[in-house]
Amino acid sequence: MEPKGKPGRLSGEERTAVSLLMHFCSAVGSANDAEDHGYQDEAGRIREEACTSIRNLAEQHPFLAEVFPGLLRELDTGHILGFGWLGLYRDAEAMMAEKDR
Repeated sequence: MEPKGKPGRLSGEERTAVSLLMHFCSAVGSANDAEDHGYQDEAGRIREEACTSIRNLAEQHPFLAEVFPGLLRELDTGHILGFGWLGLYRDAEAMMAEKDR
């Protein structure tokens, strides 16, 4: 999922939202690691909390769904739980770096 991008720099609030998005995506990755090591219950809890947090973040900051047009679809389909979280994380990371230039 390539970010659409936004002209100009990200505002402080937008940077915070993108940073939180990255944090919650990392949490999904950590949940996958936890499951690989036998902590299924904990992994499920982490995934549920992270996905709820991402959805809430997108509701509070609608620009996220604009610049990451597949964000809600990732959540709705569960693709974010497999490899979607990593693609989203990398796209957000690239956006932050791009907007720093």
